[in-house]
Amino acid sequence: MRTLGEAVDFALCDQGLNPTELTAILSSSLEMRQFERGMPRVICGMSGDEFAREIIGS
Repeated sequence: MRTLGEAVDFALCDQGLNPTELTAILSSSLEMRQFERGMPRVICGMSGDEFAREIIGS
C-alpha cells in the first residue's frame, strides 16, 4: 500500500499527471497487473518513485 501511495503521489505531484491520465496509465500497465497479483518485485522490490517511473515509462 505504501509503494502504491508513493507512486501515485510522485506521478501526480512531481510528474504533473492529472488523475484521469494516471488512471488510464495504471489500468493498462503490466506493472500494475503484477502489483495486483502480489509479485514481490513490484510490491516490496522497488520504491514508489521507481514503481511510478516504470508505469509512466511503459
